[in-house]
Amino acid sequence: MVAVNEEAIEQAVAAYLMLQKTMAEGAGAAPLAALIADRKRFAGRRVALILAGGNIDPRLAASIMVRELAARSG
Repeated sequence: MVAVNEEAIEQAVAAYLMLQKTMAEGAGAAPLAALIADRKRFAGRRVALILAGGNIDPRLAASIMVRELAARSG
């Protein structure tokens, strides 16, 4: 079990939205957030992530994308 913070969950949701063009709610993106939060733990290993849950409010998704784009540009 890996505990993840809100920042890692937001990064995971943004990665799914922007890179995979897939909607993921926070809970659904938690496996990717765990990988982001503890990359060393999973380095060099084959990892399968299960994405479950696309019930995210469109305004929240847009807000996450805007913050991610701002972080990347600055």
